[in-house]
Amino acid sequence: MRLHTNTLTWRAVHEALDRAILAGRIPAHVSLITCAEYRSRVRKAGIEIQLGTYDKEPGDGRRWSNTGTHGANSEANGEGIYAATWNEWGWFLAEVFAADPEAKCNWYDGAAAFHARTKNAFTGQANAA
Repeated sequence: MRLHTNTLTWRAVHEALDRAILAGRIPAHVSLITCAEYRSRVRKAGIEIQLGTYDKEPGDGRRWSNTGTHGANSEANGEGIYAATWNEWGWFLAEVFAADPEAKCNWYDGAAAFHARTKNAFTGQANAA
């Protein structure tokens, strides 16, 4: 996923994940598989992010992540990376948008759009109007 931001750096993105983990919202084994800075046409910087884990527990609903170049990851191709769940991405992005409310990624153009589209699922005020 490409994050577009005027203020964040790769270090700030790592810190956002750390805050979500310390708050107990994301398991400690979830990490930033990819976190690299790129240019952005819509903000001052772009940061490519892949959130995932090498651990899978029964019933956690994890699927192999997409490599972006040759389909799904698997142990057979030597990577064995599982994608983060929707909730893990949500809590992570909530921390990102708390740090930069004007950040943009995929379907979310800023914190307000993120919270509206997720029906405030990641504010502690789920489904609030």
